[in-house]
Amino acid sequence: MFQRDRYKRKAASAICMLLLALTLLGGCGGASNQVAEDRSTSSSYDMGSAEPGSGFGADGLEYKSEAEAGQAAAPDASAAFRRYGENVKLVYTAQMRLQTTDFEKAESELTALVNSLGGYFEYSHVDRGGYDSDGTRIYGSYTVRVPAEKYESFLSTVSDACHVVSLDRSVTDIGMEYFDAETRLNTLRTKMERLTALLERADAMSDIIELENSIANTQYEIDWHTSTLNRYDSLVGYSTVNISLEQVARLSGGVDDAEGFFPSLFRNLKEGIGHFVDSLEKVVFWMAYNLVALAILAVLLILGCKCYRKHRPDKHFSLQAWRQDRKTRKARKAAEQAEHTKEDR
Repeated sequence: MFQRDRYKRKAASAICMLLLALTLLGGCGGASNQVAEDRSTSSSYDMGSAEPGSGFGADGLEYKSEAEAGQAAAPDASAAFRRYGENVKLVYTAQMRLQTTDFEKAESELTALVNSLGGYFEYSHVDRGGYDSDGTRIYGSYTVRVPAEKYESFLSTVSDACHVVSLDRSVTDIGMEYFDAETRLNTLRTKMERLTALLERADAMSDIIELENSIANTQYEIDWHTSTLNRYDSLVGYSTVNISLEQVARLSGGVDDAEGFFPSLFRNLKEGIGHFVDSLEKVVFWMAYNLVALAILAVLLILGCKCYRKHRPDKHFSLQAWRQDRKTRKARKAAEQAEHTKEDR
């Protein structure tokens, strides 16, 4: 009986707690909905109370719709694009491989062309070959700097003086690096002015020493960024052309798509004969260069052959005589064995 009453009380308590929890959750949801409605009403009141075209709400903050914000952001993006286009710093570089049959003439014409365009040679190296060279294989390597506005003119005019085998061109934009260094330099100069003003008003010796150290470090950074900008200006103002000039016996011709079978066959045959003649010439020049060493080697070989023939044990050696001698030794050995067998008996 008492056990049944205890269970009833526990069940009633559980039902009461469940009802209380549901009541609390319903009250919190209604309160949150009321707060949301109040906020919505307040927001609509603030926007409605603002003056038309003023762009400001009742709380004094600037208000813009999404469409207006997009229209306001569009001019900034286009302006940034225009600024990037205006601030482009292009560095032009080219690699040229040239051939000529007269090296001295081609080099003089190349020098005259560079001087006429207002450029200069940044690097020059000429290799005329060693002692074994025939004097026709001369190689030159040059680094030419020409004004950027004369870059295309130089590349198109070089073909008049030399035969252009290959041409590689590249363009690099250093605008971001340039204006980053320029911004840093302006910031450092402003910092230098402030440090100088502080140094003029400083009285304590410790402050003076610290300011002088800061000024020295700032001046070092200013000099470094100034040198960087000067180098960038030089790269932009003067284009770089790396040239390799080679003197050859025959200029290498290009392949013409419109060339027929027989003209192509004749050209290949002519080039093959030319390469064969060049190879023979190289062999002859190599032998002429190593003539003394080859003569000494030939003498040593002749002496060695004579000594070998003189001291060879069997001068008239033949395979048939060797076979006959082998049979004789076998027969002699068999006779000796038969004789020993008889003696044992």
